[in-house]
Amino acid sequence: MEEGRARYDVRICGYCIMETHWHQAIWIREGNGSSAAIGYLRRLSARHALGFRGASKTRGEGHVYQDRYKAKPVDDDLGYLSLLRYIEANPLVAGLVDRAEQWQWSSLTERLSGRRRIVDEGPVPLPNDWLEIVNAAPRCDDVRGGTEVRGGTEVRGGTEVRAGTEVPSGVGGVYNPLL
Repeated sequence: MEEGRARYDVRICGYCIMETHWHQAIWIREGNGSSAAIGYLRRLSARHALGFRGASKTRGEGHVYQDRYKAKPVDDDLGYLSLLRYIEANPLVAGLVDRAEQWQWSSLTERLSGRRRIVDEGPVPLPNDWLEIVNAAPRCDDVRGGTEVRGGTEVRGGTEVRAGTEVPSGVGGVYNPLL
């Protein structure tokens, strides 16, 4: 991610690398920003797939990913903060850690460490109580019947709907203030 970020000059505002997938919030630059983000994501996916196939000695045995990466535009501040919270709370919600900052492969942990390598400042300043906001996300055992309502956000089958913005699970968001 770090190498691709520098090569394609993309701004990664948030990320979380999980065991089977990853999430990223990329802020699109004006001009050719969309092309750069597409190139970055294509390269990242290809390098990961090749590395995975080499390490598992399964080269040529089908797809690594179920589908191509997905991206949905986020066009307002609330949508951006909701997306970032979804990304950074992912290991907490999945029950992999007791607190989101304990997951070492995320922008939250990187931001708190003060040693930034991958994550950039986002388009919206994070609230002072951001850590508490992220850690207030319900864990997977808090969800009843696949539907969860939290602070006006309804989650069904992995899709979060807030202020008219859909963010499917396993998706990176693209913040474009020009939308």
